[in-house]
Amino acid sequence: MIARNKKELIKKRLSPILWDYAVSPYDFYEVAAGRKHRAGHFTRSKAVIRMLERLWWYDLIELFGAARLRTMLTDDIIAGIRIPELKEKYEIARRGLSGEPLSLPGWNPSSCKKARSS
Repeated sequence: MIARNKKELIKKRLSPILWDYAVSPYDFYEVAAGRKHRAGHFTRSKAVIRMLERLWWYDLIELFGAARLRTMLTDDIIAGIRIPELKEKYEIARRGLSGEPLSLPGWNPSSCKKARSS
């Protein structure tokens, strides 16, 4: 059972992204967390993608914690994000949370070639 403060936080963070659906923020959260099968038309992947596209990173950390987010950021979920820049940011976040090495910003193969030739 989720504590009262957590339920209030869920309602505060998720109500604005669900204004156009007749879905309880708490049920939506339970689906995203994998504890319920559906909330309205939302499956787990649709709920997680909607949250990733519409909430701040710190809100997601507050709602789920870093360990849970690491398990939520699967390749399939990240592929479902519609905004290319956001996809890239969540891929970097997934790698960071998983302990994978990260490249420095701007140091991709094409920028390395430019640096060598100058």
